Amino acid sequence: MKTELSNAIHITNGDSAAGTVKMAVRAGRGQMIVNEDPIVCGPAIKTTDLRQWRLVREGYFREMYRGSWDYSFDESQDVGLLMNSDLLRKPEYKIVWVASGLSDQLFLAWVIFLSDVMQVDTSWLKIVQFDIFREGKHICKYRSKGE
Repeated sequence: MKTELSNAIHITNGDSAAGTVKMAVRAGRGQMIVNEDPIVCGPAIKTTDLRQWRLVREGYFREMYRGSWDYSFDESQDVGLLMNSDLLRKPEYKIVWVASGLSDQLFLAWVIFLSDVMQVDTSWLKIVQFDIFREGKHICKYRSKGE
């Protein structure tokens, strides 16, 4: 797994998780993709048209932040998942880092959906999931898509 971690593209749900993963695995430039869309908020329309998805999601956030922020996925052009979804097609391991909360589970579903829409070979997709069990003990599971 060490080789996979050092050579993989790491996909996280937000900047905080990205910073932690980047430091932990010493990810270099071009190895981090950050989900820029908090899917837990707003409409998640049923479409395979990613342009339409983007327009609806940006419209929702612009309305929500009306007057204080002109929301655009363009702000995440350097590392954002939607804006860099072509990186999913690279024949390298992609490791999705998630926890067990609703936001991360929807994020995981979004990564798999996005991969399917883009007809990505998901055999390169790996998942690291952190769970909390009774007595506050943490456990980390590593698996491939479909496990």
